[in-house]
Amino acid sequence: MRSRGEDEKQKGVTMPLEEHFDIISDDEIRMKWEQIISRDTDILGGTPVFAGTRVPVQTLIDYLKEGDSLDDFLEGFPSVSRKQAQTFFEIAVNAVMAEERDACIA
Repeated sequence: MRSRGEDEKQKGVTMPLEEHFDIISDDEIRMKWEQIISRDTDILGGTPVFAGTRVPVQTLIDYLKEGDSLDDFLEGFPSVSRKQAQTFFEIAVNAVMAEERDACIA
């Protein structure tokens, strides 16, 4: 039996982002950001990298833009954990949702 998401994906229907990710507070975002993203001028000149690695966050974005899967990225960069990548997406979604919320309030 397929899940609701699989049925809707098959039909070309997309679910709202809120149904895929937990919406979290700005403080939680900041805390999570510091746990998964690192910026240090001694590491790649301060380019944002996944914490504990030398893998730029932009590399994940580039992989996805080119049509590669998260699994492809993780296979190529085993020092980045699945949890780090998923948390990065969670933070990105929350940032978009916060912008949308702020735009509705203004």
